Amino acid sequence: MIIPVGDKTIELNAVDGNIGVLLSGGMDSLLLLTLLCDNFDRQRYVIFTIDKADGSTRWTEKILDYISERFPTNEFYQQIIKGGDQDEKKELGVSGKAGFADVLINYYDNLGILYSGNTMNPPTYFWHNTDAPLRGAAVAAAEKFEKFVTPFAHLDKSYTVKLAHDNLYEHVFKMSHSCTERPRGRCGVCWQCNERQWGFDQNKLMDPGKN
Repeated sequence: MIIPVGDKTIELNAVDGNIGVLLSGGMDSLLLLTLLCDNFDRQRYVIFTIDKADGSTRWTEKILDYISERFPTNEFYQQIIKGGDQDEKKELGVSGKAGFADVLINYYDNLGILYSGNTMNPPTYFWHNTDAPLRGAAVAAAEKFEKFVTPFAHLDKSYTVKLAHDNLYEHVFKMSHSCTERPRGRCGVCWQCNERQWGFDQNKLMDPGKN
């Protein structure tokens, strides 16, 4: 299935067997899960969440309660994966190295496909007080593992904001948590907070989320 977004498109595919989705609690992974459920009904989704200090499990629990009610004909199973220590928190755009390795070792063979909402970094500089994520590692992983798919890898945050807005997915903004420095609310100065704000600014939209 081809879905247009601005001057680009994304491709989503349903497959036989379990559909794995890496769900961080952030905006892009929630958008991806919603698009999949909206377009592929009566599927079994296995949701992988890396338990990290940014409060990911707190947000994904609420998200899955909402998604389960919105798409009741699908099945959802969540697997909480332990993340790595701080010194191995190398960004894949999808999880820490240790958590992602756990998914590949213990679950990958039982999936028909494994989706990640990984995006590309914005084509501009903005001030921030934390390191920008090294998202190219997720692209490399997708090239290595055939069933690992990153349909947003050629999109930056301005496109995913537009895609959610155009599809009237207000919950994607209100229920997602982007900040990596606070488990609740926003610090407003980390890379992810600034990236999210940039995405809304590019679309001349106000961010209705508070998380």
